[in-house]
Amino acid sequence: RGQMGSAAEIGRSAAVLEAAKAGKLNIVADGTGGDSWSLEEARKVVEAAIAAGKDFNVIYAQNDGMAQGAVQALEAAGISHGKGGKVKVIGFDFNRFALRNVQAGYWDADMQCNPRQAAQISEWIKSGKMPSGVVYQEELLLTTETITDELIEKWGINADLGKGVITR
Repeated sequence: RGQMGSAAEIGRSAAVLEAAKAGKLNIVADGTGGDSWSLEEARKVVEAAIAAGKDFNVIYAQNDGMAQGAVQALEAAGISHGKGGKVKVIGFDFNRFALRNVQAGYWDADMQCNPRQAAQISEWIKSGKMPSGVVYQEELLLTTETITDELIEKWGINADLGKGVITR
């Protein structure tokens, strides 16, 4: 998990914790990332789960950096991941490096939770046409089956290391 108590951590944890409580899934490791969104802390959580002999098949990382750290631990242990692998890898934020990992099949999915809609809200405010009530951020899910270069270009954030350049 990312920073405990943050809106992102709460929102990204709620459904998973509810499913676990209902017996629909088992959580074998749950780390806080050192109360941050740390690649290194996520790697340590996965390394500890592997060292303890815990059997798992999904990494649900609350940001792309944490997914990257988890993948580093999987690779160091020789555990296959991504499309067709033993462990499914899911990240958040739509960083371009993460989307390229999904496109290459190293990760299975990435979810978008970034501030792009803020520009639209700013325009609504400037024009005096702000909708009443709560405005929900549009979210997207891209998988190995749905991702394209065009979607990476349109929705990806931060520098694109280039097609075929995978940062694991």
